[in-house]
Amino acid sequence: MRLIAGKDVVVQKKTDRVEKEADAKKEEMVKAAEAQSRKIVKKAESEVDKIKSANVDKAVGIVMEEFKG
Repeated sequence: MRLIAGKDVVVQKKTDRVEKEADAKKEEMVKAAEAQSRKIVKKAESEVDKIKSANVDKAVGIVMEEFKG
């Protein structure tokens, strides 16, 4: 009976260790995904800013042509 109880403790310790490792890996993956998401959002915002800037430049050009004409 004592041997079985000892093995139960060993199995529980190994289970706890595996669960900790799995939790750590999951947390690492979540952080990586969040970082990737931030990069995607920043790139999208940059593209939107470029489009807005181009539209403003185009609008200014049209207004300047109107004043010249």
